[in-house]
Amino acid sequence: MVRIWLLGGISTVLLGIFLAVYIANNSGIGINNGTGKGSVENAVFHDVVLITVERDGQIIYRYETHNLITDAGKDFIKQQAFGTASSSTAQFIALSTDSTAPSASDTTLAGEITSQGLERAQGTATPGSTGQITISKTFTMTAGAQSTFTINKAGLFDSASGGTLVAVALISNPPTLQVGDSITINWQINIA
Repeated sequence: MVRIWLLGGISTVLLGIFLAVYIANNSGIGINNGTGKGSVENAVFHDVVLITVERDGQIIYRYETHNLITDAGKDFIKQQAFGTASSSTAQFIALSTDSTAPSASDTTLAGEITSQGLERAQGTATPGSTGQITISKTFTMTAGAQSTFTINKAGLFDSASGGTLVAVALISNPPTLQVGDSITINWQINIA
């Protein structure tokens, strides 16, 4: 007997999305994590990570990319769908200065920023149309030891610290933030 713990609201939407990803990754149908696109029979799964930077109220940078679901992320999805579901959801976004290409075996976000208003934080999960959810977080860089940060990656975690690195996005044309700049990460997951 398969038990699926429904955690309500947003967790239910995330569970459905993660279930589709798990089935796709373990059924031989597959998801191409390099492009963020794949199929489950007639359904198409894709994700988009949109990064926007504002300075003095003006958008100065806009970039769109896809993410890589990590091996630990696949296990998290499997546990949420078929195992003992935790009460955690993948809603925490972290930023990194590390420019190394992500790997499915990554369990941490190398170079994760932990200060100056850019530390990992819980995003707002907003369900969209059927099969869609967006996790959004705006960070504002505050004064401190660094005068700039170059943002090379964003990570999606299930916890405010430690936890599971579910997915990571490499920003191949990275923005450099100055004090007062804000960066918004919109992590949109779609099953069509």
